[in-house]
Amino acid sequence: MKAIIEKQKIRSFLRKMDLEWPGKIERVSFKSEDLVFVHLQDDIPPVEFAESLLPKVNVFVDFSTPLKICFLNTDGEGSSSLVFNWVA
Repeated sequence: MKAIIEKQKIRSFLRKMDLEWPGKIERVSFKSEDLVFVHLQDDIPPVEFAESLLPKVNVFVDFSTPLKICFLNTDGEGSSSLVFNWVA
């Protein structure tokens, strides 16, 4: 049951990101339980987008499972990533 709730929280987090930064995300694809690819619009540089998230994004994090989000251009190049709840 806890795993289902965590998945819902992660999906909600991604929806909040899309609502907070409208017109910047083209699509989101889950590659595994802890890896998500966020494909950005053509004119959005992944590094700049990731940096713009940092001041606000932690307010949206209400899940506890590890998650890595990779931001990509629509052609799959120019990546940047953010990691949440990862213990080394």
